[in-house]
Amino acid sequence: MKKAVALLVVVLCATVVFSQSKENKAMLEKVMQLNTQQEFKQLAKLFDTAKGRQVPPYLLYRAWNDVVDKFGNYKTTKTLKIEVKNGQEFVIEEFEFDSGYVKMKIGFSANHMITTYMLKEMTSKADRQLEEKYRLPAYVTVKNVQATSVEFGKAPFILKGELTMPKNAKTDVPVVVIVYGSGPGDMNGKQGPQQPYRDIAYGLASKGIAVLRYDKRTNTYADERAEDDYFTVNEETVYDAQEAVRFLYTYKGIDAKRIIVIGHSLGGMMLPRIADMEIPLAGVVFMAAPAKRLSDKIIEQMDYLAGLYPDKKESYEKQKDEFVRLQRHWYDTTTNKRYLPYGVGARYWDDIESYSQTEAAKKMKLPMLFLQGSRDYQVNNQDFELWKEALKSSPNATFRLLNGHTHSMIAGTGTPCPEDYNIPANVSLLVVDELTQWIKGLK
Repeated sequence: MKKAVALLVVVLCATVVFSQSKENKAMLEKVMQLNTQQEFKQLAKLFDTAKGRQVPPYLLYRAWNDVVDKFGNYKTTKTLKIEVKNGQEFVIEEFEFDSGYVKMKIGFSANHMITTYMLKEMTSKADRQLEEKYRLPAYVTVKNVQATSVEFGKAPFILKGELTMPKNAKTDVPVVVIVYGSGPGDMNGKQGPQQPYRDIAYGLASKGIAVLRYDKRTNTYADERAEDDYFTVNEETVYDAQEAVRFLYTYKGIDAKRIIVIGHSLGGMMLPRIADMEIPLAGVVFMAAPAKRLSDKIIEQMDYLAGLYPDKKESYEKQKDEFVRLQRHWYDTTTNKRYLPYGVGARYWDDIESYSQTEAAKKMKLPMLFLQGSRDYQVNNQDFELWKEALKSSPNATFRLLNGHTHSMIAGTGTPCPEDYNIPANVSLLVVDELTQWIKGLK
């Protein structure tokens, strides 16, 4: 679980035309000047209020000073990307502070006023140094892998990904789609120096199995998600996984009769929905998949972490209380999503809290593989046992408990804790071998 930080997200919609980036660059410099001078009343005047929406200066104050408290003084900025959408210019800007980086998306109207002011990512310098320590695992034979950048999906949510194929395959090959867990993840499942989805993709491709992985919709289209009051887990996970399957069904070199979906964590929880489509899957893999309700899992995690870190107990209890209140269903569809966990609306929580993945899985006729790590504190062995109990009558379910493995399918020792994610390590060869043997054994 990543530490939550108070963030400002402002999106003001206006009818605009393309504007010159030179003027907007000057406006950006003014924004940073006013932030560093703590002139938030003046900064608020730079926002486009064409639709009568005001930006309270205290929100700007809070957003800036939360970052300063976390990362120290502002140092410099650089533009990473310039985008034009619906005639409006956006910049992806990275601000450097003493001990970290803040990436923001800032949009400008035709008259160079601010229409979008949205945080995309916060990274400490220590975390970035950790990320740079990632290396592909030793069991990967890079020369035998061909990686191709791909795009798929339905407009306006076109997703980017990478398809790793075994080189020089003489026949069509089986293919795996990796479906991410909760959060706005990238295609590699990046956590510090670990990239488990990349490990699996290159590991399986080295053994003759293609893999498609992709950036989640909530990663690529974070601002659209923030504006969508009808967003559910289907939009977060299910529909895009199904689009990935449709994309692969006619892809050259892929055996359309051997498409397998690996669902990790939340992705595994939603596999029964993902598999309910017109294209038949060859099998599904529930990797560290929760059997309990999402709110129950988060409450369990907060209790576990409060026990590990007594000095942070108050913070964990506060996060836990959000989900205890959620389970009492105090809200309705008119409740502003800012008052609900993670800023996600009522429809999302109504949908996922009423969903029983174990009951849905009982109706599945597909081959199912369940992989669970014994050192996983996020989805623990209780969930694994619940899956086994629910599917005890199913001849299609195979269960593997992997000794010493974490939620990311990385082997280790000691008391499982968030610091496991700071260790440069890879998905174990045992996991890749289990997947390879099971996939190649499918009829």
